[in-house]
Amino acid sequence: NQLTLHTNNTTQAFKLDHAGNLHFNNHVNTTGISTASNFKTGTSNLHNTGLNVFDLDVDGHTNLDNVSIAGVTTMTGNLSMGETLTISGNNPNVTFTDTNSNPDYKIYGSNGAFTILDSTNGVNRFAISSTGNISISNDLDVDGHTNLDNVSIAGVTTVTNNYFDFKPSGGGNAHFRMLSTGSGDAGIFFDAANGDISGS
Repeated sequence: NQLTLHTNNTTQAFKLDHAGNLHFNNHVNTTGISTASNFKTGTSNLHNTGLNVFDLDVDGHTNLDNVSIAGVTTMTGNLSMGETLTISGNNPNVTFTDTNSNPDYKIYGSNGAFTILDSTNGVNRFAISSTGNISISNDLDVDGHTNLDNVSIAGVTTVTNNYFDFKPSGGGNAHFRMLSTGSGDAGIFFDAANGDISGS
């Protein structure tokens, strides 16, 4: 119940068994495969409209001219890009998941605003509105020089070491005071009520 092909020294070179399986005793050498519909192995399918691959493991370099990815893609290691990375959608975002039990972050754009979100605590840490306003949820620490063309300060602002003290207007006579690092008002006092300037 099988068909075998032997060389002239009776060594089997090819066999077609009773189940329809083909057995080759050496490599299969062909210049190409042409089929009427498709060539399929396992869950992968190669046909005249393209290649559908269930799982692709590439150990060497892969050069892809045009890639479209649907769903969730997981990558390990480093990602190096030479030109532009474009993320499009109604709410495009990049998520950073920390594996050391630290907060996770997400950078996203929505309705013209750009936001850095502490997704673990649900707090926007940094945001740029669609009109260009910047919002920071906590302290701003600037080590270098800061150039501010227009500053509006609400409440009491204190700068230590020969600091400035701005008293809110709702708490009495608004005043500007420069104090020394020692005790007392060893500095300049301005009373907005009568315009007096004095040095104590």
